[in-house]
Amino acid sequence: MLYHRDQDAEFFLIYRRCAIDPKLLIRLLRNLQAFRSLFLTEGVSALTGPDGAVYDLFDIVFLYESRDRFLTPQRSKAVELVFYRDMTERDAALAMGLSPGAPVSSYANQGARLLAAAWDGSVLVA
Repeated sequence: MLYHRDQDAEFFLIYRRCAIDPKLLIRLLRNLQAFRSLFLTEGVSALTGPDGAVYDLFDIVFLYESRDRFLTPQRSKAVELVFYRDMTERDAALAMGLSPGAPVSSYANQGARLLAAAWDGSVLVA
């Protein structure tokens, strides 16, 4: 079952236990470029989270690159601009063609929660 821009996505999020804490996923997405550089220079692809679990860099990259499958275009763009590109909320809103006061961080946080719900360990639920 694919939860792509579906009204059931919020239901899915609420009633499905996330395999990764959305707050941890946000931290991983914010540092994804640094993790990619670490892999390229040192060959490190396993990341140990504060919860002691080991996360594979390629799974995080795949989740990030698959975000359009699970999120609305607005949430997907917000995740990219706020977390991956580390833009301020104001700059991200302007880049998205929204007013400077638009709650882009809220869109990004909602997107991260939905991505966390879509991730089941190292496999995306489709």
